[in-house]
Amino acid sequence: MLEFPATIFCYCGVCFYPLTLFAPSNRATCDICHCTSCRRWSGGLFTAAVCSSPIPSCLLSSGALTGYVTSPGTTRYFLVERHAGVVEDWGGLEIQVGEHEWVRDTRDGGGAEFWENGMRWAGKKGESEQLPLGWRAPQLELEQPDGEADDTLVAECHCGGVSFLITRPTSASKTAIPTGWPSVLPDPTGSTHDWDSEPCGQPVDLRKLGTLRSCTPARAEGVHRDFCGRCGASVFWWNEARDAVIDVAPGILRAPEGARAESWLEWVGEGVVRDGEGRGPRWVCEALGRGVRAFGERRRAGKAVDKEGWSGSPPGL
Repeated sequence: MLEFPATIFCYCGVCFYPLTLFAPSNRATCDICHCTSCRRWSGGLFTAAVCSSPIPSCLLSSGALTGYVTSPGTTRYFLVERHAGVVEDWGGLEIQVGEHEWVRDTRDGGGAEFWENGMRWAGKKGESEQLPLGWRAPQLELEQPDGEADDTLVAECHCGGVSFLITRPTSASKTAIPTGWPSVLPDPTGSTHDWDSEPCGQPVDLRKLGTLRSCTPARAEGVHRDFCGRCGASVFWWNEARDAVIDVAPGILRAPEGARAESWLEWVGEGVVRDGEGRGPRWVCEALGRGVRAFGERRRAGKAVDKEGWSGSPPGL
């Protein structure tokens, strides 16, 4: 097993600590999990883990980390004051995306549709059926609370400490998103998760949302990243310079049609990486951008087929 000395830092860039990454070779293969639990506690469409050394004892005893139990025997740690840790220096380790697990949980393929390579397992890798690119669940379970209309979308983190409703944009609020600004942006700050840009039709007071906490990175004046102080899920990203738009982490959306919430969101691949935002591996962002663009092309091809009166899905879907 090869060792790669890495450095982890918090989102604000204040706390640094060393960590050793382990891999059988370079480049290493990293599988991706699409389960509902991971999406809810991270705020992203998927998560991935690289084998590493234990958390430094000095960090555990410092009180800076908060642990949250997501399932029996599994505890997720995050920096409660500065939010998630991000790899600053990978020590020369390169990682490629491997296979996809628990795609069935997404009901629409979720973020697995943005990676064209790798097997897609319905459940646990090697112990469940394989799903094709373009898979959708035969029957979609509705998760909307009783009495909620179709014009509202529930957003809630894993522990339920942050929960709110999103309404569909009006013609006036749609102009809040600048021309050419993607409806969904993958975030390269370590977790490689996405942001859904939501226009705000009226002022929003984020201080009243239960267990919500905020982090302001020193390197980005006026930028805020909000998260749940109990389970650590990313919730909002917003910039004081564009106060009419708030980015929402799509992993906490409870859309009945699936993880991508396609009746609410438009997924585009242009402008995937925000200039000056984050320090995540550029090769991940570039690969994800290509995948999102390919996904959009498949979707447009499918709509063109439907307009011509063909039945079924076009090849590749």
